[in-house]
Amino acid sequence: MDNMKQLQDAIRREDWNGALEIMEKLEPEQRKCLEGFYVLGMLSLHCQQYEQAQGFFVSALEYKMDDPACLYQLGFTCFQLGQMEEAEEFVSHCEAAAGSGSIWSKASKELRKSIQASSHPRKVLMAAYYFPPLAGSGVYRSIKFAKYLPDYQWTPVVVSTDRPPKGWNFSDESMVGEIPEQVDVHRIPDPVNTIQGGVSFTLDYMQEVLDFLGFVLEDHPEGKRLYEKLLQSDQGRKAMLQFPCGALCWAYEASQFIERSVDFASMDVMYTTSGPSSAHLIGYYFKKKYGMPWVADFRDEWTNNPYANFDRKQPVHQLMYDLEKLILQHADCSLTISEVAVENYIRTFSIPKEKIISITNGYDEWDFRNIYFPKEKNAVFTITYSGLLYTQQRNMSPIFAAIQELIREGKIDQEKIKFRIMGSSEQDNLSLAKKYQLEDNLHLMGYSPHQKALQLCVDSDLLLLFIGDDVRFKGVYTGKVFEYLRCGRPILALGPKNGVVDHMLRETGHGKTMTSKETKEIKEFILRHYQEWESSRENVYQISDHIQKYERRYLTGILAQALAGAALGDPDWEADISKTIQEQKEAFVSKVEEFPSDVYDKAYRSGGAGGSYHKHYTQSFYYPSWLSIRPYLVLLDRDTAILDIGCGVGQFANFLFDQGFSNYRGLDFSGEAIRIAKESNPEHAQKFFQGDAFQSDFFAGQYDLVIMFEILEHINQDLELIELVRPGTKMIVSVPNFPDPYHVRYFQNIEEVSQRYGQVMNIFDTKTFALNAHNKLFYVIGEKK
Repeated sequence: MDNMKQLQDAIRREDWNGALEIMEKLEPEQRKCLEGFYVLGMLSLHCQQYEQAQGFFVSALEYKMDDPACLYQLGFTCFQLGQMEEAEEFVSHCEAAAGSGSIWSKASKELRKSIQASSHPRKVLMAAYYFPPLAGSGVYRSIKFAKYLPDYQWTPVVVSTDRPPKGWNFSDESMVGEIPEQVDVHRIPDPVNTIQGGVSFTLDYMQEVLDFLGFVLEDHPEGKRLYEKLLQSDQGRKAMLQFPCGALCWAYEASQFIERSVDFASMDVMYTTSGPSSAHLIGYYFKKKYGMPWVADFRDEWTNNPYANFDRKQPVHQLMYDLEKLILQHADCSLTISEVAVENYIRTFSIPKEKIISITNGYDEWDFRNIYFPKEKNAVFTITYSGLLYTQQRNMSPIFAAIQELIREGKIDQEKIKFRIMGSSEQDNLSLAKKYQLEDNLHLMGYSPHQKALQLCVDSDLLLLFIGDDVRFKGVYTGKVFEYLRCGRPILALGPKNGVVDHMLRETGHGKTMTSKETKEIKEFILRHYQEWESSRENVYQISDHIQKYERRYLTGILAQALAGAALGDPDWEADISKTIQEQKEAFVSKVEEFPSDVYDKAYRSGGAGGSYHKHYTQSFYYPSWLSIRPYLVLLDRDTAILDIGCGVGQFANFLFDQGFSNYRGLDFSGEAIRIAKESNPEHAQKFFQGDAFQSDFFAGQYDLVIMFEILEHINQDLELIELVRPGTKMIVSVPNFPDPYHVRYFQNIEEVSQRYGQVMNIFDTKTFALNAHNKLFYVIGEKK
């Protein structure tokens, strides 16, 4: 096979380094061809050198103007450079040249969506009754979605209510601060809550509300007949004014407000979330009347909810079943919080599997930014429960009974144990504690603001989670479990075996699930952790990838995709949604394989795109960013001892030498990189070393400053690497905001960088440097904790 055919074959395999080696065998004039410039363009793309890539692809098109691959890559390059009009143009040319059904046509279609999304941020109208300053598990889901949707080019407009419902006295003003500035919130009063001394409406108003409900139910023949039958009696009419829940009047008022005061025609999609169940009537109304795309977030199942007792022999319960089915059938996409609920809906209501997905609840890493993780032992063994205890399935009796027995057996000192309960009925818990002679050990905290509640959980030795023993609870996640996992403390869960929580705790190793009747197992679990506390053994669990998949920002990305699919009405998206979501989850949670040193050796040997690795540091892609941190270096003594971890070919070292620093040592695990570094800096060749930072004694000597530029994103154990640095040492690290085959992670903003590396560094300053229109480097300046 001649060199040109080998080159074409390497391109088909997308073996760009191999293609570059083949090109080196070609005569200079032979390299000036479609394939040659295409390879150089792809290598430039790989190194994020988009301006250079653009030039190569333009040159390639001079040899074949209608080459679909070049047209697509040129469109993608323009997109990366923020040249949206040019990107659209090349995408159109690619689609015309490729023909329908080809891989380039499909790729162009996806690229066009990204271009349009970036050019015109979309709007979503969110109907969420529970929204700050109201508090509760439903509030967290709504506020976190609203908070992070703008990161995915979605601007929410929220319709909520203005005060908690009667009997729900929880609010948290601190959460209002999480609402992004660009998010408009319209708080519509719930008439049931605003009327003093009992509910009293005019007959005309009640008829308007009933007509609103009837507008939805008329699409279900059996439901319509049942509804009309119920209206024939006073008792039935009264029941319908509270159907499907007490927030029916709010749903009617919210719909009227939207029609009257919101430019809903400018909205791309509507999102409704229950509870209350009536919120979905708003989505149904606008879907039916105006054809508005609609995503319905059920969170929990309705008629199959294990915490409720639905009997379809009762007319109102049957009507609830009919309404649930109507919503599932008419929404463009429905959401639940577990795969078990998804399967139940598909089986019970014959819902196409492509129209329903699960997005669990989760935790927000941002909420933990100011949480202190203590290393000191608590004065007493502290057991904490955060949340409501509002059913027979959720109460403290099994825990109190187990503790009482352990005290009587002399295995636990009653003076050395404390229970903290946040958010639940104080009187009920106090009465229960007295029954087990534990009232002096009980600390009732009442409702605590979210940040305080998290800190109290982190300060605990054991966290309690109540689900319920019944097998129907196998598919139930409590909203609290995700934050419990992030707190890193042991979790004792009372619930069914082989359920979603049981699986989660076994997968993460953060606790154990048992039923409330397994007193022996409960005692053993509590006693084990009590003894660990007593012996001062630290009991903090790592935050693994199995936990990070529940981070709110990531989960919002799945919602953004669902909203886009509903808004676009894209049949291809609907057909692949379940598969796509699963692939996203797997990609997010699986550890990306780190590349071995020989892969980097090959890249350094080739010189990189445009031979950048073999050039002077002033011609490096990163040189402008190094200049941006020069002010930090100027403040240092020139005899400062510097360690450069991941020094590469020594270009930054050369920069340092020219700044007057000579007390330097550089380490890289690529032998080829160290060879080039020595050749490029012959006077300092003895200062470059090949080796693995985890296995060498590089951190054993004297040093004042550690540099880690563009290395942390390449390794899974980035925090562990920083932990090798001597405490108090000055550090400058940098990481990118873009994905790459060589990267195991990347960051969307400097806040994410600070959250991650603030765990192991005291951060003094941060800096964001724009490499081009889309790609950035994030610098963190600080010292090792």
